[in-house]
Amino acid sequence: MTRHIVEDLGIKPKLVIVGVNVGELNHDPIDPQTITNSKLRRYLPISKKEQVTTILAVLKERFNPNMVRDIFLALFYRARGYPGERVTFLSNGVQEFNRSAPPELEKIERTLHTAIRLFSSETELSENRIKYFAAFIRFADEHGIEVRVAILPMPPRVVEALKAETLYPKLLEDLKSFLEGETRAHANLRVFDATELYLYNGDPQDFNDATHPGPVNLDRITDFILSDYRR
Repeated sequence: MTRHIVEDLGIKPKLVIVGVNVGELNHDPIDPQTITNSKLRRYLPISKKEQVTTILAVLKERFNPNMVRDIFLALFYRARGYPGERVTFLSNGVQEFNRSAPPELEKIERTLHTAIRLFSSETELSENRIKYFAAFIRFADEHGIEVRVAILPMPPRVVEALKAETLYPKLLEDLKSFLEGETRAHANLRVFDATELYLYNGDPQDFNDATHPGPVNLDRITDFILSDYRR
């Protein structure tokens, strides 16, 4: 994405903020939506065979009873009128949140098992994703772009469960070690450990689900990592 912005669009950002957790460095394949995007695909280290295989897999996966149902729903709504939007966006494209709404604690519990499944099969960080992350930091350094990375938090309840049932603590330490090494190698990089809620008065209940911080915590994390930023 950064190479596309700089090399294709001719835009040189002063600062790129990256929110990352162990889950983003798992062994899932590259997102098919990225591979099927012609503007981004050329920056990916994939073969033509992998590209074609991915496109065919996406078509096979999407042509199913749910897709047929959605087609008929779309035609129905087109003829009868669409329901009101459940998600709204600000003029700058950021999703609008009701920051005064109470946290959905039941959703954290409901998605806890999904989080455990996500981490249960992971024994080490993805070598490829680490390589891509390092290439991004190096590219930004070469183009004078400052990078600030926030290691994002999860609810304390979820962290305790992950500690008991997965290798999450080891993976988190591996992520921190990697970023510490990159910080020593690149003056453009700063890393903020937002997993420590006390550092920015984080709310242990403000999470959208078991793995994603809510809008209040995101506001506080943003203030935390930009507290000394000068344009």
